[in-house]
Amino acid sequence: MNCRHRRIVAWGIVAVFIIACGALSGQAEAAEGIVFVDANGNGVLDHEEKGLPGVSVSDGITVTQTDAEGNFQIPLRDEARFIFVSTPTGTVAGDNGWYQPVVEGKTDDYNFPLTLHEEDGPLVFIQLSDIHYAPTPEEFKEGLRDRRMTILPDPILAAISDDVNTLEADFVIMTGDLVADAKYPEPARVDEWMASVANFASSLRHSTYGVIGNHDVVRDESIGKTIYESYFGPAYYSFNIKGTHCVVLDTQQLVETKLVYTVDAQQLAWLEQDLATVDPEAPILVFCHEPTPDWAATDESAALFELLASQSITALINGHWHTNTVLQQEPFFELTSGAVCGAFWEGPGPDGSGFGYRVFQMAR
Repeated sequence: MNCRHRRIVAWGIVAVFIIACGALSGQAEAAEGIVFVDANGNGVLDHEEKGLPGVSVSDGITVTQTDAEGNFQIPLRDEARFIFVSTPTGTVAGDNGWYQPVVEGKTDDYNFPLTLHEEDGPLVFIQLSDIHYAPTPEEFKEGLRDRRMTILPDPILAAISDDVNTLEADFVIMTGDLVADAKYPEPARVDEWMASVANFASSLRHSTYGVIGNHDVVRDESIGKTIYESYFGPAYYSFNIKGTHCVVLDTQQLVETKLVYTVDAQQLAWLEQDLATVDPEAPILVFCHEPTPDWAATDESAALFELLASQSITALINGHWHTNTVLQQEPFFELTSGAVCGAFWEGPGPDGSGFGYRVFQMAR
């Protein structure tokens, strides 16, 4: 087995050193588009601009790659909600973003203008986990009925934004539980909270990615993850930066009104396709919300664990426990981080940390 030997240095909440070894059947209408270098930043493919070959594009079911001219076609299935691009190293998504909602009746012009971005030095990224946002104690109690917010989050988030914006980082990732809780409040209230977190994310000068947490899912199958998706896009996806492949997983499976912490067969099949496109020597970072001890004992959980181990991923990084813990070194490194909200805005987290974030630096 090829091992990926990388060093990750994390600080902010706690300092640690990490050294780790690191097409479906049936006919469907096709969606098509182009991934191209948008040299002048106008979002339009101009005559002198070129498509990017070999870029992975997906609808969350099938992964395809662009041809020599940057064009792609992908089966457009009923269950697909987004088409998204796994941005390649050395590029960033333009104003059109890295994902687009599937529009009924639209089969073409799913285009992704990317701009070239010089990348040198180590990979540096910032993890913010478990924000559990609600603006006031009264609203917070609508979601978490057994908790008593004693510290208002807005001043803390403003301070974090100011602090993070002084750091030179390649991206920020928010690893789930963005809102107080989506189980009990009216969906309109959850939407208000999610919008506030999206506004916070937009205040950061770095590319910011979301991860869906258990408290972000409305317990109604007709709504489910749609509020989260309306602000942060697909619940699982991938991107590349500084030669590192980053994967975000959705470990929230809603069965009627109950959440099961696992992936479904569709996501597992997507991940297998996604990882098959990765250079065998490339480091792989995987992000999800729940640590592996909390995954449900399903066939899909077992298959996911085996797949990550067989790929010799560099690290699995998550939250959920509001605690800083190295969970395992083998068969892959796993780290869970403390919460932005500490202990649900009542005070520090269980390990004494709180109201913070973690910064990772990974040697290339």
